[in-house]
Amino acid sequence: MCDATSEINVGFAGGHFHAGTHICLVFRDESVRRDVVGRFVESGVTDDERVFYFADAAEPGEVVNWLEALDVDISASLERHSLTID
Repeated sequence: MCDATSEINVGFAGGHFHAGTHICLVFRDESVRRDVVGRFVESGVTDDERVFYFADAAEPGEVVNWLEALDVDISASLERHSLTID
């Protein structure tokens, strides 16, 4: 876990940000959204962070399926409840 003074890798945007930084993603199509969100989730679970993904149009099961299709290893994080997809 990190504190508010640490910097984290969000998996995209080419850099690190202070923990707690809000980030907005503007995308043109679904494949871009899935790619960026996949890298974001992967970065969080790789760094053993608590990750929350609040799905908008997609059902949580659908999000799990496309993360797995992107080869994002989320099974252990789901079992530990450190990844929440809602």
